[in-house]
This record gives sequence, C-alpha cells and structure tokens, in this order.
Amino acid sequence: MRSAEDDLTARARIRDAATMLIARQGFASTTVRAVATAAGVSPALVLHHFGSKAGLRQACDDAVWDEFHAVITSTADDVSAGELLRQFSIRTNHSPAAIYVTRALLDGGEFAHRVFDGMVADVEGYMANAVRSGIVRPARDEHTRALMLTSYSLGSMLLGRYIVGEDVDPIEIPDRLIDLFTDEGLDVYTDGLFTDSRIRDALRTATAAEKAKGPAARSAANATQSTNHPKGMS
Repeated sequence: MRSAEDDLTARARIRDAATMLIARQGFASTTVRAVATAAGVSPALVLHHFGSKAGLRQACDDAVWDEFHAVITSTADDVSAGELLRQFSIRTNHSPAAIYVTRALLDGGEFAHRVFDGMVADVEGYMANAVRSGIVRPARDEHTRALMLTSYSLGSMLLGRYIVGEDVDPIEIPDRLIDLFTDEGLDVYTDGLFTDSRIRDALRTATAAEKAKGPAARSAANATQSTNHPKGMS
C-alpha cells in the first residue's frame, strides 16, 4: 500500500521529469507516456496525480515560477559580491527551469506573461536594494531599467541556440551563455561602453528637439521624407 509520502515523492518526480522534457522538446512534443517513462511510473499514475496533461503543465508552471522567484528574491537582502558569486556557482541547478521559461516565452500565453511581469518586478526590487547598498548606481527610471535588464537576459536565452550552436543540449545553454558573456558583460556594466557622454547627450538633445516640434510637424516631415524617397528606391 502506498503511503502519503510515497505519493508526494512520486508527484514531485513526475513533475520534475515533465519539466525536463518540456524544456528539451517543448510542451506539444511531450506526451504523458513519455513523462511516465522518464519518471519511472505508469501513465495512469501521472493522470492520478495531475488529472490531465494540462494539469501537469500547470504544476510545472507553478514550480518553475517559484524557483525563478526564489533565485532572485534570495539575494534581495544580500547584494554583496560574495552572494552574487554564490549564485553563479549554483547556476547549473536552474538550467532546466531557465530553458522551460524560454519555451514558455516562445509559446506565449498566461504563464509567459506571468513570468515576464514577475521577473521585471523582482529585478526592480533587487536593483532598488542594490542602489541602497551602494553597489549599483541609481537609474533615471528604475522600472525601465529593470524592464531593460530582464529583456536583455531573456533575449540571450531566446537566441541561445544560435549563439552556442544547434547541437548543444538545450539544458546546457544557460551555463554556456554565462561562460561566454560573464566577463564581457561585467566589463560593460562596470566600466560602461562609451568613453564619454557625447553620444548620450547628442541623442537626448535630438530627441528633445523632435518632441518639441509636435505631432503635426513630425507628420509633415515624415511625408516630405516619403516623397523624397519613393518606395523601392534607396
């Protein structure tokens, strides 16, 4: 006779097996039978615990989000260099969840929006603490900075197979990206990209001048440009 503890262990094993399979091959290609085989249980037991393939996916979604949220918030109160290095040292543990999120973002839907919005909020909170601690400079717009950082991070994940190669196991992509981009990324974030503020200042001046023209003037300028450059001509 199975105990309640056995059922909980089997449920977690099934969920983790499903998360790994979905990360590797996508939800549409992951069958209940394949999950059962990977977890070492029967398809009937999968359905006993989760009711359906959709129910299994919901459980995976919830577990993956909990993991992602915990990774960010675990450092919220400790933004020291030592804690950041500790997070890098355990990064492999989070690779299946990271690829799972990438698959979800490609598929779209409620979970994708939940993850993206949640990550932006978590990053914004983390950066606020980092600013208070003195490790990060304040931003002109903290929310926009969090939105940008989240987009950059997820963007590299979405392009991961193009960056590291088609033949790489998807589960290995997060670690490959970290190994490839960490040093250069730290240089950019620490030292900056431009040698001075000329480009930023010129762009802001031009943007302010454009906004000052008003919508009507901008529309007239665009119409003139279209007339001077007919479609199909360079």
